[in-house]
Amino acid sequence: MQSISGSQLPVPVNQNAAPLPQYVHLEPMGAVPGEGDASALVEYWHLVLFRKWTVAIFILMGILGSALFTFLKTPVYQAKTTIEIEAIPENPGGIRLGGEGGGPALPPESYVNTQAKILTSKTLKQKVDKRVSEKPRENGRPVSKAAAWAKALGIPMAGGAASGSGAGVAPAECLVRVLENTRMIEVACDSADPAIASDYANTLVQEYIDSSVASRWQAAQRSTSWLTNQLADLKKQLQGAEMELRNYRSGAGLLTAGETKQDVRMERLLRLQEELARAQGERATKQSTYEVAKLAPPDSLPEIMDNGRLSGYQTKLADLRREYAELTAQYTPEHYRVKRVQAQVEEMESTLKKERTAIMSRVESDYRAAQRREALLNAEFASQAAVVSDKSSKAMYADILAQEVNSLRGLYDELLRKLKEAAVASTLTANMVHVVDAAEPPPVPYKPNPMRNLIVGLGSGLLLGVAFVLSGDWVNRRLKAPGETPFHLHVPELGVIPEHRSDGQFGTSGKLALRGADGIEDKDASDRRNVALVTWHDRPSPTAESFRGALASILIGGRNRVRPQVILMTSPARGDGKSTTVSNVGISLAEINQRVVLVDADIRKPQMHNIFGLPNNWGLSDLLRDKTALDKAPIQALVRETRIENLYVLPAGPGTASISNLLYSNRLPQLIERFRNEFDTVIIDTPPMLYVADARVLGRIADAAILVLRAGKTTRDEALRAKQRLVEDGIDVMGTILNAYDPKTRARYGYSGYYGNYYSDGESS
Repeated sequence: MQSISGSQLPVPVNQNAAPLPQYVHLEPMGAVPGEGDASALVEYWHLVLFRKWTVAIFILMGILGSALFTFLKTPVYQAKTTIEIEAIPENPGGIRLGGEGGGPALPPESYVNTQAKILTSKTLKQKVDKRVSEKPRENGRPVSKAAAWAKALGIPMAGGAASGSGAGVAPAECLVRVLENTRMIEVACDSADPAIASDYANTLVQEYIDSSVASRWQAAQRSTSWLTNQLADLKKQLQGAEMELRNYRSGAGLLTAGETKQDVRMERLLRLQEELARAQGERATKQSTYEVAKLAPPDSLPEIMDNGRLSGYQTKLADLRREYAELTAQYTPEHYRVKRVQAQVEEMESTLKKERTAIMSRVESDYRAAQRREALLNAEFASQAAVVSDKSSKAMYADILAQEVNSLRGLYDELLRKLKEAAVASTLTANMVHVVDAAEPPPVPYKPNPMRNLIVGLGSGLLLGVAFVLSGDWVNRRLKAPGETPFHLHVPELGVIPEHRSDGQFGTSGKLALRGADGIEDKDASDRRNVALVTWHDRPSPTAESFRGALASILIGGRNRVRPQVILMTSPARGDGKSTTVSNVGISLAEINQRVVLVDADIRKPQMHNIFGLPNNWGLSDLLRDKTALDKAPIQALVRETRIENLYVLPAGPGTASISNLLYSNRLPQLIERFRNEFDTVIIDTPPMLYVADARVLGRIADAAILVLRAGKTTRDEALRAKQRLVEDGIDVMGTILNAYDPKTRARYGYSGYYGNYYSDGESS
C-alpha cells in the first residue's frame, strides 16, 4: 500500500490487478466560431443518424403501405387519341354582324380551348356512354383486386361490386389536354378494361365530330331563316324613311339638295364666329397680363422690364444712390452736396413711380377694351345666329333624314348579300376536325405504378421519420449531450463529466467506497461523498480525467486568457452536481501544488463538511457575524485543513435566519481579499441560482462564474435563465460544466464515438 506525501488518506494499489479496461476520454465540446446555421444542421444530422432505427421503421412502414396500396389497387389502362382542328370557322354563313370590324375577335387559342371544354361536357359524355353501352361485349364488368379479395374472404361489398359480372361496361374517365402551341387536342381515357378505354376514346371523338358538323348545319339554317325575316323588316323601314324625307322637303320648301347649302348669311355668321374667337383669345391674353400685374411686383412685369426709358431711369437712380452713399461717407446729411443728391434721388424715384403707374393703367385699359370688343362681337354673333337658325335647322334635319335613308339602304344591300352566302353555306357541311391518331387498346396498365409508389412510400416514410425524430427532440428541451450548451448559451463548455462507475465504465449505478488507513471499507460513506472524491480515490477513471480536463480549461483562462483566482460555481437547480464538481476541481488544483480553499457559501444546505468529513459547528456564517478583524487572524482560524495536501475548506457553519444580511456584509469582501493573498485559487460553492439570490450576491466579489449543468435533467430554459441573470448582474460567465453525462443512454448525436481512447488495454499506451 502506498500513500501520497502530506495526506492522511491512503490510496490502495493492487499490484496484481488486471490491466485497466478500455476507457473513453471525454473532452469538452465547444462551439466552433463562425459555424452559424451549419452547426445546427450538423447537430440535426447526427441526431437523425443516432435515431436511424426509428427512421428506418418509418421508411419500412412507408414501403409496406405503398406495396399494399399497389397490390389492392385495380389496374387502370389508358388509351389516347389525338385530333386536329384545321381552322377556326367563321360565324354560320360567314356573317359578321356590325361590319367587318364590328367587334374584337377572340384569339385562336380561345377557340381550341372551347372545343376542349366541349369534349368534357356532360351532354357529350351521356351520348358516348349510351353508344358504348349499346355495343355487344363478350365479358362483363372487370373485377377489382379489392373486390376479388372481398369475395374470397366472404366480405359483402356495396352494390354487388364483388360479383364477377354485371350489366353495362367498365366505367371510363377521360382527360382532355390541348397540346401547347398547336391546334391539336389529346384525349386520354382510363378504364379497367383496355378495350373499353380505346373504344371510349374513339367514340368520344367521333361523337364530338358528328355533333360539331350537325351544329354548324343547324346554325346555317337558322341564319338563313333569320336573315330572310330581317331583310323583309329592313325593306319596310327603308321605304318609310324615303317617304318621310320627301314629305319633309316638300313641307319645308327644300325642293333641291342645293338649297340646303350655306348662303351669304351663313357665311357672315361664320366670319363673326371667327372674329369672336380671336376677340376671346385677345381678351384672355389681356386679362392674364392684367391679373399678373395686380399680383406680381411691378418690376417683374415684361412691360416694365423691356421699357428702355425705365431702364435708363433705373440706371440713373442706381448711380445717384451710389453717389449718395459715397457722399454720406464723407459729409454730414446737412451738407449741400448730400442734400442735392438726395433731392435728385427722390425726384428720380418719383419719376419711376409715375412711369410704372402709367404702364399699369395702360395694361388695365387694354384689358377693358378687349373685354368690351368681345362683348360686342358676342352680341352680333347671337343676332346673326338667330337670323340663320330657322333655315339651317330645317336643312340639318333634312340631312339627318337623308343619312338615315342611306344607312338603311346600305344595311339592306349587305343583308341581301349575306342571305345569298348563307343559302350557299347551308348546303355545305365541311368537317373542320380530323383524327390524327386513333386510340388502340393499351397492352399494359399505366397505374398503379409500382416503382413510383415505392419511391413515394420511401420518401414519405423518410420525411415522417425525420419529422418524428426532430419533433421529439424539440419537445424534450433537456440538455443531454456535449456541444448543446455552447450552441444554446453561447458560452464555452469547460468540461464534460461522465457518470461514474466503480468498475471504470460509464453508468449510473456504480458506487465508489472510501477506505480507511487499514484498507477496510468505510460503510458510513455516502454515495455523494464517494463521487465527490473520485479525483483523489480513483485517479485513472474517466470521471477523474474529465475533472482534470475541465481544470485545464479553467487554467487557460477566460475570454481575455486571464486565469481567474476567485471562481464562483453555481447551478440552476438542486441535484446538478455542483458541490461534487467543486470538490473534485479543488482536488485537481491541489494535485498540481496549488493552494486551494473551498468556500461553502450554501449556508442553507451545506455539503463541503460532509464530503471531507469535517465538523460544521463553525464556518462562514460565524466569520461574517464575528467582529474580529479578518486581516489579523491567523489563516488556521479562518479555514480547516483537509487530509489532502494544499486543500483547505471553509465550511458553511451553523444556519441562521439572516443569511441574506450576512452575504451583504462588508466582511465578506474582506474575507475573500484575505483568501486572495493566502491562496492561489478560491472556489465558492453557492446555492442554486433559480431558488435564491445568494449566487448573484457572491458573484460581485468573484472573478468569474461557472455554471454546472446536469445532463438529462437541466433544461435549456433553466440554463438560459441562470446565465441571463449572471450576465445582467455584470458577472463574467466563464463557461459551463456538463455533469453526469452517460454516452450509453444519452448519446443524443453519437458524440461518444468522436472521442479518442485515452486508455487502451494493458500498458500499450
